[in-house]
Amino acid sequence: MNEVSTSPEKLKILIIDDERFNLNTLNGLLKDEYKIMVATNGEQGLKAAITGLPDLILLDISMPGMDGYEVCARLKNDPLTGSIPIIFITAHTDASDETKGFELGAADYIAKPFNLAVVQARIRNQIKPKNNFSGEELKIEIEIDQKKREEEVKTLTGSSFFQEIKQEIAGVDLDKFWQ
Repeated sequence: MNEVSTSPEKLKILIIDDERFNLNTLNGLLKDEYKIMVATNGEQGLKAAITGLPDLILLDISMPGMDGYEVCARLKNDPLTGSIPIIFITAHTDASDETKGFELGAADYIAKPFNLAVVQARIRNQIKPKNNFSGEELKIEIEIDQKKREEEVKTLTGSSFFQEIKQEIAGVDLDKFWQ
């Protein structure tokens, strides 16, 4: 796997394709907006997906060794990578090929030769910013934040400073204070 562009705030796209021309074209198109990871075969692609956890995968079907269908099936069956959207970008244009891709869990299917504007639009339709949570994800994030706040309150209320203020307040006659 080669890292082509590095920017921590950018969403990550993994491109898995054995054709250097396709890799260079897609990298040139996407590198300004996304962090691009590249793999030139199925095995590399699986490792890159597991270690890099990209936000989206662009995947060719025809590659030596493990083909794109097998890569897609393995990624979709792995709890770590199963939710990553996969877009096939391939020269396979037969309806049965496209159907097989969708049955394996692909989010979209783009035929080669591809139109760069269409690729960008389809990526934007599939990829979502890290802060754009689904309803369930948002509920979980809220619960996590609430538990963190509760822990902070426990920590603060247990501090010596808080205990001193509490003792001082306990000694104040509030009726006289408000008069």
